[in-house]
Amino acid sequence: MRLPNLLDHDSMAEVQQQARSWVQLANRRCHPDTQLFLCSLFSPVCLDRPIFPCHSLCEAVRRGCEETMLRYGYPWPDMVRCDKFPQDNDMCITVQSTVKGETAACRACHQPSTVKGETAACRACHQPNTTESFVDNFCRADFVVRIRVKQQTPTVLRCKKAKVLKLRPGLSRKDLRRPAFHSANLTECCGELRGALLVMGTRDADGHLVPTFIVPWKRTLAFRKSVRTMRRVDCTNPLAH
Repeated sequence: MRLPNLLDHDSMAEVQQQARSWVQLANRRCHPDTQLFLCSLFSPVCLDRPIFPCHSLCEAVRRGCEETMLRYGYPWPDMVRCDKFPQDNDMCITVQSTVKGETAACRACHQPSTVKGETAACRACHQPNTTESFVDNFCRADFVVRIRVKQQTPTVLRCKKAKVLKLRPGLSRKDLRRPAFHSANLTECCGELRGALLVMGTRDADGHLVPTFIVPWKRTLAFRKSVRTMRRVDCTNPLAH
């Protein structure tokens, strides 16, 4: 690692202090290359000349993460403004997250949605298993439930009796007694869902329950800790957890 780094931090103490505010964003995994982008700035490789992130890498991470930052009142910082970085060439760090062989539906889960609901299932089933992701999705959801799968079709997930963990006004426990979740590309994006799941979501204009977060319910200590933190969080200030 070279000092000063690409953000002109002169000491490890300053690097650690300034990087701390970015940790939760990295853990939300709002873009697959967030960590690569931040590491290239905060802890660049020690070479004769600095290697900057490419403009395209900065733009990809900004597009993926800016919405999350703005949701909590943080604009994209001027110190990482993308026009500061070089256009793609052999001497800058480019986007690394393209995965060969993934389906079009799966690729959609990493891109901003252009049509309401078109990538809902992909996004729901490809959320990071981090406490920050649990909290972020919990605070935005209309409902959060623990369920067991009863039946699955390409667009509908039918469930046995649900345990309600969160319910916004306007929804009743009756709505979630034996819920059916609707989402296009459900099976294509999520595969065969079975057993116990943690599901968060919203109700659309047609009254359908649409999942925004689906993960298997686990008995691990880390999973239980994330659920406990999620349920205790103050959603008016979720970054304080």
